[in-house]
Amino acid sequence: MHMIQKRFIRKKSVRSRLGSQVWRFVQMAVWAVPALVMWLTPYRVGRPGMRAIGQLAAEPDYFLKKSALGDCPNIEPIFFNKRGYGLNAALLDVWARHVKITTNRIAYDLLRPFEYFRFLRIDFVDVLLPVDRPAQYQTIVNRWGHRPPIFRLPNEILAEGYRALREMGVPDGAWFVPVHARDGIFAPTVEHRYDYRNCHISNYTAGVDAIIARGGWCIRMGEKGTPPIAERQGVVNYPDTLFKSDWMDIFLCNQARFFLGNTSGLKMVSTISGVPCAAANMIPHDCAFGFLRGDISIPKLLRIEDGTMPRFAEIFASDLSRYHESWQFTDAGVILVENTPQQIHDLAIEMLDVLDGKAQRTAEDEARQEAFRRLLTPRHHAYGTSSRIGAAFLREHAHLL
Repeated sequence: MHMIQKRFIRKKSVRSRLGSQVWRFVQMAVWAVPALVMWLTPYRVGRPGMRAIGQLAAEPDYFLKKSALGDCPNIEPIFFNKRGYGLNAALLDVWARHVKITTNRIAYDLLRPFEYFRFLRIDFVDVLLPVDRPAQYQTIVNRWGHRPPIFRLPNEILAEGYRALREMGVPDGAWFVPVHARDGIFAPTVEHRYDYRNCHISNYTAGVDAIIARGGWCIRMGEKGTPPIAERQGVVNYPDTLFKSDWMDIFLCNQARFFLGNTSGLKMVSTISGVPCAAANMIPHDCAFGFLRGDISIPKLLRIEDGTMPRFAEIFASDLSRYHESWQFTDAGVILVENTPQQIHDLAIEMLDVLDGKAQRTAEDEARQEAFRRLLTPRHHAYGTSSRIGAAFLREHAHLL
């Protein structure tokens, strides 16, 4: 029965693609003359973000940094998308301070066919989601270096954000860390494809305790209805408050001391803000690293059918490191093993020690770090990164290096 269903879905997908190609050809025929006219002007079109906040953060940031570095001379960009579920309107509004953006439905329908003409399209395909290639966002981060972020919140959002923090119980002057564990609430229609990226917030408890013990506050991120962090002093379950909103999501990621998360797009708002990320449960392995030099991450482990854990070199040398949908792991008989509370605690402590200027890393730690990074090849998403894997994690799993 399972195979019959898969064949039916495959045939349906083929018919859908064929219909889309026919409709695309029709639109290109109709828009051919307007496209040629636009080609004679400096205007070019791009559709960043789709519904994913990670893309909506990174793709405009990528373009604006390229432009600032002189890579897009004589181009007048027009970005377009549709407001609605899944699209963070506040993030779009901030980007609209830098580049022309329209979310009008009629404008969307009129502009979208211009995307089909390569000479008019600002292409975002490889910024975050390339296939068998490094993410171009890593390239622009490396070139940008230590320059200040382009993405900055306006003063009115900063003022409102800190007022909301006070009303949620966070004292004036206190530093805080957004804590996020991806679940299936945000996008249930595609959950069957991407649930391999999910993890349990309960495993973050020890990391939360470490942050509170060092004087910080932890702000649980997510959608309404997401499992909370156990209530205690120093914790705010933000999705349960009246302050949950698009703009507050952005404010918390932008003003954090660091972001404690996992494989989800929300942490990219911190990345474009220059805020370092401590990310646990990173998967697939070719995405195990962060983008910023100050990022620290640890990957999920894999267990294969015979019960053993493959060595990291075996993972990176195979397609296992580049599986991007849940069915691939299932068909390969691979079990994903979440990071333990102790591992996430150690990750949070390392980030805190780095930020406090008291991280202690031995020569053996650095050797393991370089051994892991050397496993990346130009076919891997994170190739070219300068970020790190957690030192304690690599010590614990040195036998897999």
